[in-house]
Amino acid sequence: MINSMTSTDGGEKPQSYDVVIVGGGSAGIAAAVGARQADASARILLVFEPESLKLVLDDMMYEHQIDVLLHSTVVGAERLGSVISSIEIQERIGRRRILANAFVDCSGDGDLAFWASASTRYGNHGIVNLGSLATRFGGFSAEAKPTAVLWGQAITQAKKKSPELQDLCKKNSSVLLKMPSGDIMTFLASASYDARYSASITSAEASGRKQAQKYLEILKKLPGHENMYLVSSGPNFGTRESRHINATYQLKEDDIMKNTSFDDTIAIGAWGMEFHQESHEFWESTFIYPPARSFEIPLRCLQSIDTDNLYVGGRCVDGDQYAASAVRVMGTGLATGQAAGTAASMYSRSRSRAQAGKVQACLIANGAFIDSRSLPVAVFV
Repeated sequence: MINSMTSTDGGEKPQSYDVVIVGGGSAGIAAAVGARQADASARILLVFEPESLKLVLDDMMYEHQIDVLLHSTVVGAERLGSVISSIEIQERIGRRRILANAFVDCSGDGDLAFWASASTRYGNHGIVNLGSLATRFGGFSAEAKPTAVLWGQAITQAKKKSPELQDLCKKNSSVLLKMPSGDIMTFLASASYDARYSASITSAEASGRKQAQKYLEILKKLPGHENMYLVSSGPNFGTRESRHINATYQLKEDDIMKNTSFDDTIAIGAWGMEFHQESHEFWESTFIYPPARSFEIPLRCLQSIDTDNLYVGGRCVDGDQYAASAVRVMGTGLATGQAAGTAASMYSRSRSRAQAGKVQACLIANGAFIDSRSLPVAVFV
């Protein structure tokens, strides 16, 4: 039974869902689809910060009959004992409450878990992976041969001539992604900030824009780069780490290095441990490939230690400093999100956590890879 409440839009009763998912990134999208795959009749709500979904994702949500709320933010939650009973969202018309049987936090910042007073932590042992601002440059001539090495050399030389640049532009190099248009996307502009505080994020973004302009001034001196210009910078910083839930198991660096096998594996990760650390002089990233080329992620990393009906996907998953840096990426987020949504949907039906075997069976039936031996082998041609 849904209890009535007074709201800012006419006193209507709160909506009720089987599963509510907070966050519309790769993990959130996959969680919504996973929840539907586990229960075709479930009512699912996806709450997403104001970023436009791509058309293909709109189509996926329509195909799976997922209710999507863009331009809404979770600003509160209510719990009864060890379970979350409802969340409160902020829309432009005001706030309203939404009830559900199970919840999935794919916000990237652990916002739902935090508001629900679930056990969380910020970063790991006071250390947080640095964030970067995506910047897109254009205007390269046919003569231009932009590479990470070439750009790194130019930036290093510029800093030697003007040491004061080091205070603003810490990084000397970054991956370069060539777009179909010929533009280059890179992640040179970086900052150390606290993703929980608006003032800290605002300061980082202002610094990032200044960095982008300074890097542009340096790189325009390269051959074929004379007409180079800044096409755009990201709408916000790419946060690599924020809050994690404290789960019933924490994935560890040692698990990845030893390729630990788990009875409750629900996803396979293949990205390396990529940590951008402030203590490095030029904020160089550490990248350690998994020795086995992949690693297993157990369901327990997605289950809150103190909130029975809360699951997480994406970078909120519980991992230590280096393990978390490998789990956080989009491809792995799709896998953990699908698993979290599947488990949450099963919880909604039974009001208890599903056995790992049932979650695994549902994932396999819907095309998920949870055994590294079944992974397709990449062939380079």
